[in-house]
Amino acid sequence: MKLFRNNIVFFLIVLLICISFCIGQTLPSMQISSSLTSLQDLQQNDISGYNKSTGGEYRPIEENEYIVDSGDEFVIKIDIPGPDIKTYYSKVTSDGYFVIPEAPGCYVRGLKLSDAKDKIRKNLKKYSPDTQTEVYLEKIRPINVTVTGALKKIKELNLNSASRLYDLLSSILIYYQSDSLLNLKLSQASLRNISIIRNNEELNYDILKYCLLSDINENPYLQDNDIIYISFRDTAGCALTVSGSVGNPLKFEYKSGDDLQTALNFAGEITPAADSLRIEIYRYREQSNAFDVITCHLPNDSGLQLKQDDRIFVRRKAEFHNEKYVILKGEVKYPGIYPIDEGKTTLTEVIKRSGGFTKNASLPHSRIYRDLGVPGSKELNKLIASMPYSMSLEWIEANFWRSAAKENLNIVTCDLNKLFIENDITQDVILKQDDKIVISPKSYFVFVTGAVNDPGTILHQEGWNYLDYIKASGGFKERARKTRIKIIKHNTETWLDAKDTIIVEPGDRIFVPQNEQKEPTTMFMQILTVTTQIITIILVLRGL
Repeated sequence: MKLFRNNIVFFLIVLLICISFCIGQTLPSMQISSSLTSLQDLQQNDISGYNKSTGGEYRPIEENEYIVDSGDEFVIKIDIPGPDIKTYYSKVTSDGYFVIPEAPGCYVRGLKLSDAKDKIRKNLKKYSPDTQTEVYLEKIRPINVTVTGALKKIKELNLNSASRLYDLLSSILIYYQSDSLLNLKLSQASLRNISIIRNNEELNYDILKYCLLSDINENPYLQDNDIIYISFRDTAGCALTVSGSVGNPLKFEYKSGDDLQTALNFAGEITPAADSLRIEIYRYREQSNAFDVITCHLPNDSGLQLKQDDRIFVRRKAEFHNEKYVILKGEVKYPGIYPIDEGKTTLTEVIKRSGGFTKNASLPHSRIYRDLGVPGSKELNKLIASMPYSMSLEWIEANFWRSAAKENLNIVTCDLNKLFIENDITQDVILKQDDKIVISPKSYFVFVTGAVNDPGTILHQEGWNYLDYIKASGGFKERARKTRIKIIKHNTETWLDAKDTIIVEPGDRIFVPQNEQKEPTTMFMQILTVTTQIITIILVLRGL
């Protein structure tokens, strides 16, 4: 009997729970829940004032801009003294009221979201002064808008009430299969003169200003039954161009009222390198290709009104952070590229920055190479290398130029040994852009070139003269001119007549010229010229 009574009690409890559940299901728009006991639970279970975009992510709704209307759904959390917390879900009614059992309804249609929340809290506080109330926007309403104007056809779109004007245009991008709003090639569509017709009132917006300057005032929330009119524009002569030292050189649609500062802002503003006293506006004269140049100064002329097809050039400062470098190679601790202040930085400063010379550095062999701007020097070398023997250069000169045509002649005169060993500051060099400083390693060789059997490099031998090095190079060739041998000193590159008394040092070059075998035609012409000259002299003498 006792077991039966227990079963009856259990059955009644289950029945009461089921009845309560069924009653709760009859109020789908005004549900009461005690399972959400904190703000954290609310944030985990609903969007609480976030707009879900087409990409699936949630974006915050601006409470001071969003307008509440019928269909918006709120969640209300009421913390009553004691263990209970009540949560209500309620939609704004068709006639604009927010209703929950705890207090009379309050009219919220047309209010900003922040104002609607304040009104709901105050309304509940009036009737339940001891409670703490939290108000959240749970769901947003759908809206329908119409787009017309510079489109292929009138288009009706279904959006949500958190959609802005830019969202609408993004939907049009998808419709017209364009990948960028700025590249939207609708038929003469203007992005700077877009009208929203709402409740018989026309509101004008510049969506390009929002895109380029993030001006949120030009990107409003849309409302149900809005008519968006995209104006036409003059594609043939309705643009402004900004170029030069600005963040984002740009050509964009002109709008009446644009001034110089607006155009510069659209183009990313002037850069630190810009000369604010040298901003030029090229303005066409009426019905002509001729133009006038207007030179502007900032900030004095920032409000200058622009005209259609004005072209704005922001000039760069003549000497602003010009990047100048020299290249340092060879026997220093840290070779590489070094920035310089052209006209001020000296060789000694760069060597100091490089950590100084290594133990293997040979200052007499080191050079500074500079493009001296000699016109056609490379071409001249090529010409000399390929010229016939019969040309008018001295034979010794022609012979040498054929051997050294590829050498770089652009050498800056500087005695590095005097500068760094003897501290002779008169030898210091003021560096220029693209100078190449080559610190050579110590040389242990003598170079033998010209009419020898085995030209090349020979290890320097103490006490040897030039004939010893020629012998070590295989001796003279058959046509060698033994009386015209030259020793070219490595440190001065001066030519000396070869003598036994000249000490041959490491790095010196010994040059052995050769007798040139002239072409028969050339020899005939030279003999003919000399014969003619002799006959002429004889005739002149007889005439006397």
